[in-house]
Amino acid sequence: IAKPAIHKAAVTYKRIQWIVASNRHLPLQPNSLDAILCLFGFACFDVFAHALKPGGVVLMIDPDKDHLLELRQVVYPMIKEKTAPTPPPWAAAGLIQRDETRLTYRPATLDQQQLHNLILMTPHVFRAPAEGKERLAQLPALDITVAVTLRVLQKAY
Repeated sequence: IAKPAIHKAAVTYKRIQWIVASNRHLPLQPNSLDAILCLFGFACFDVFAHALKPGGVVLMIDPDKDHLLELRQVVYPMIKEKTAPTPPPWAAAGLIQRDETRLTYRPATLDQQQLHNLILMTPHVFRAPAEGKERLAQLPALDITVAVTLRVLQKAY
């Protein structure tokens, strides 16, 4: 989240306390949060568990294996399958998975400007080879799959 965006939000919504911080070093008291949203982020489960109140929850939204598959097929010469770690990384922090839902849909076809904007919002803008990004830039449009996994984790009481 960009500091300018948080500054604008803080000016607009004065009743909310806004912060920008690393999730590895949260400037919060232990056992002080009811909930944490981790959206396409880099989860630090031990830090999250430390900050959550007993019974507090983490709502995670992570990319699933088919997320932006069509874009990845254009920009990479080969797609690597990732396997989920066992046991799940949150278990060591004492968080318990309470729910998991997968959501997949295909929004409207994205035009070239939308594809450009999309890749700028992803790590693929840094990871993809120049040839792949050039192939994407040459496409007039592309259907894109959105595929995410929503998880609810809870700190024990």
